[in-house]
Amino acid sequence: LIMNPVYVAGGFLAYQQPNDIGTLVVRPVDSQTGEFLGQPREALENHFPNFYQFGVTPKGDLLVVPEQRSISIPLDVKLHLIDQEEASSIPVELVLAEETRIYSVRYSPDGSQIAMSIRTSQPREDYIGVYDIQDGSFTRLTFSQRATFPAWSPDGKQVYYDDEDTTGMPRIMRQDAVAAGLPEEVMKNALVHDVSPDGNMMVFSTFDMDLSRSIDLKLYDLETGDISLVVSDLTVWSAQFSPDGSHVAYVYRGENRGSNHSQVSSVDGRRHYPVPNIEANDMRWSPDESFLYFSSGGSVSRIPIRTTPSFQILGEAEVLYSSRFASEFDLSPNGNMMAQVSGAIAFGAVSSDSEDESPTSRVMWLQNWSDHLSREFGK
Repeated sequence: LIMNPVYVAGGFLAYQQPNDIGTLVVRPVDSQTGEFLGQPREALENHFPNFYQFGVTPKGDLLVVPEQRSISIPLDVKLHLIDQEEASSIPVELVLAEETRIYSVRYSPDGSQIAMSIRTSQPREDYIGVYDIQDGSFTRLTFSQRATFPAWSPDGKQVYYDDEDTTGMPRIMRQDAVAAGLPEEVMKNALVHDVSPDGNMMVFSTFDMDLSRSIDLKLYDLETGDISLVVSDLTVWSAQFSPDGSHVAYVYRGENRGSNHSQVSSVDGRRHYPVPNIEANDMRWSPDESFLYFSSGGSVSRIPIRTTPSFQILGEAEVLYSSRFASEFDLSPNGNMMAQVSGAIAFGAVSSDSEDESPTSRVMWLQNWSDHLSREFGK
């Protein structure tokens, strides 16, 4: 998934991934054909510049202007299980390799397991793992190097996820949740978001080769193969079906490189309802469709809504908890628990960990960056 692509002298493409931190990556590319010649690498390892705050000079220097100061991933960022009623959290101790990052957590339909994306640095790879809440076991599900963003089938038997083919192009794969059998390719040049509650539809984004980014939000009929449009000309992430399958909530950015926007659309693509004044990173429905949960600015909140006779916001947002790096989360099927990747949780307050993360005008200037990339990629 590509955002804000910029050509770098010497045959490279720098771009940001539309996740909660806007990871800046770089990739070798054929300047004549536009074809990728290798896998992407993080441009600023273990640093978090915000979206749209970088540029490349004609000579190949890199300029980064983070809205928040660049910070390294702290050791206390881990998976937390949060009890909403008790306002308590329990950190999950997973036995993983050093310098491993957890992201994109998703509860199984019965709430007994959590699928998640795992990124390791040595060796550098992304894979999908499944944590069993009852017995505490962890199982690696995929074994390719670029498996990310899991989505469960409603029966809990399969996990859909994003991957890359041998040419580096994105594709949607499907794997048995018990890690049995070989993965199956579902769709090329596409990125999965969610599977409908009845298991018949998949919401996904298409990938445009010419623009080198994802465009449009579409529905794919898993039985017939028919495709229908929900919304066009937007880079979308964190899209999720409503529990009754009639709406999709998502976060997006347009082509003008603005801030995050939140929106709810009917699945037929005829009605679109902006969620104003919310610059969210992640969005989730409550099981009874009475709330939309979202992460923004290091906190997780919820806003009261209704979907019938039409979507409507019924009140102000309520902050549930805050934490440094509180961004990617999921809500359990019964709505009582939450899975959160973050640092220590502070309920009903702004975490003191984030007090020193005020905006700054500091500019990071990497001179001769293109020469460095040529050495790194062996060009």
